[in-house]
Amino acid sequence: MVRLIDEPIDTWQPVKAYKFDSNTFVISRKQDYPTEIEEWEFVPGTIVLARSVEFSSGYAVAAIGWRKYYRVVDGRCRWCYPDVVGHDDEL
Repeated sequence: MVRLIDEPIDTWQPVKAYKFDSNTFVISRKQDYPTEIEEWEFVPGTIVLARSVEFSSGYAVAAIGWRKYYRVVDGRCRWCYPDVVGHDDEL
């Protein structure tokens, strides 16, 4: 789930994401992102920190912050997870 920005009430959008480890996901680029009608807090391709969040319909995994990645080592891409920058204090 990704929070929608500039909505009059707290609104979340289900999204496709790939899991890297227990709480790190990348939001899939292979999905519709209707930029003309909504703005996501984290756009497709963003690596995010996620956790289980309680919604009125039950619990779901939700993106709560972003993580940067960088570095190529020995010709292979290596993910590097610096400190999380995000909004986990707002949930």
